[in-house]
Amino acid sequence: MTKKVVVAVVVLGFLGLLALPVKELCGGQGKVCATAPDDDGYIHYYYEKQPLLTPLIYAITGRSVPLVYSRGIELHKIR
Repeated sequence: MTKKVVVAVVVLGFLGLLALPVKELCGGQGKVCATAPDDDGYIHYYYEKQPLLTPLIYAITGRSVPLVYSRGIELHKIR
């Protein structure tokens, strides 16, 4: 393999790693967003699945990047 091919594979692998999805509860680090328990005993959490790059940018710069793969509500049963 030539040096250019090796460099291209490493760069593409690194970019692929930054695109891996991670789940952020409440849409950001350090935010509390749980609802009060509902009638069935569940607490609802809002979540976003976003690329690994997004929380890294937020941790470094403090600015939110609106790049999200999916959003939803997660339910947690209270004991």
